[in-house]
Amino acid sequence: MRLHSYYRSTAAYRVRIALHWKGLPFETLSVKAVREGQPDAVQAYLAMNPTGLVPTLVDGDAPTFADVCLVPQVYNARRFGFSLERFPTVRRIAEHCESLAAFEHARPEVQPDASEYDPSAEF
Repeated sequence: MRLHSYYRSTAAYRVRIALHWKGLPFETLSVKAVREGQPDAVQAYLAMNPTGLVPTLVDGDAPTFADVCLVPQVYNARRFGFSLERFPTVRRIAEHCESLAAFEHARPEVQPDASEYDPSAEF
C-alpha cells in the first residue's frame, strides 16, 4: 500500500493510525515533496486524486474502503444528473467497482424493497 500524505494533515494522521493499528505495511509518499517538485509530479497526483487533497491511499486495483464510500456518491450524482466528465478517475474507479459482484448485488435498484420506488414521487 502507498499512502500519499502530508505530515501535518489530520486526515492523513487518522489513516496512519488505522494502518499502524491494523499492522498493515505501507509506504508513505510526501505530497509536500510533490507540490514542491516538478509540475509533472503535481499533474500525476491530480490524475490520481482530482481534489488534490490528502491523504490518498493506493492499494493496487482492489477496492478500498474509500471506493466503497465513493460508489454510492457516484450513484447519487448520476441519479441527480450531475456530470462527472471533470472526474475521469472517479468514473474509472466507480465503473471498475460496479463491475464486481459485491457491488452489483448491493445496487439500490436490485434490493427487495426497490419495487416500492417511484422516481416521480421523489421530489
